[in-house]
Amino acid sequence: MRILAEHANLLGVVHGGVRMFIAETAMKLACTSQGRLTTTTDMNISLFKSIEEEGILRAVASVIYHGRNSIKY
Repeated sequence: MRILAEHANLLGVVHGGVRMFIAETAMKLACTSQGRLTTTTDMNISLFKSIEEEGILRAVASVIYHGRNSIKY
C-alpha cells in the first residue's frame, strides 16, 4: 500500500489503524489460500517502530496452524 499524508496521525507517522488494516488484509489473503472464509475473532499487534509518511507498506502472513475451527497466522 502506498503511504500518503492522509494515513498519518497528528505526529506525522502512519496511524496504527492503517497498519492493523494491512495486517488483517494479509491474514485474510492467507486464509483464502487455504480455501476457507473466516472472521477475525481476536487480533493483537505490537508496533515497535514508527513509519514515516510516503513509501510503501507491505505485510506478509503465513499460516502456522490450520484446525477445523480456527486458523492461526
